[in-house]
Amino acid sequence: MSRRDQLQFLGACAAAALLSLGLAAVSTHAQTNESQQSPQTSASSDPADQALAARVTQALRNDQGLNSRHLKVSVRQGEVTLGGFAQDNRAVLTAQQVATKAAPGHTIINNIRIEQGQANAP
Repeated sequence: MSRRDQLQFLGACAAAALLSLGLAAVSTHAQTNESQQSPQTSASSDPADQALAARVTQALRNDQGLNSRHLKVSVRQGEVTLGGFAQDNRAVLTAQQVATKAAPGHTIINNIRIEQGQANAP
């Protein structure tokens, strides 16, 4: 490999590294902005999954007895997964009930963790 080829290769590697760092920064910024929403929603590219995730998310937001700020909703192939954290079992069970009511006939996987030491936990 000639010196010129080596320099072009190194330049391409440096450009790729800078691009990667730039994308990581954009991704981190997007995640920070998303974390300010409550609850967080993520769904597959399937419009039916997206609609179901939006419906469950809205139901969690609308429940007066539940602080959904730290909850996450994801849907894949009609299966709803709840994540994030709550302060106690009551909040975990309430989120499960709200999701079940908002998505009748769909499987609900409850992965919500209890973190009692969190001042902002629901």
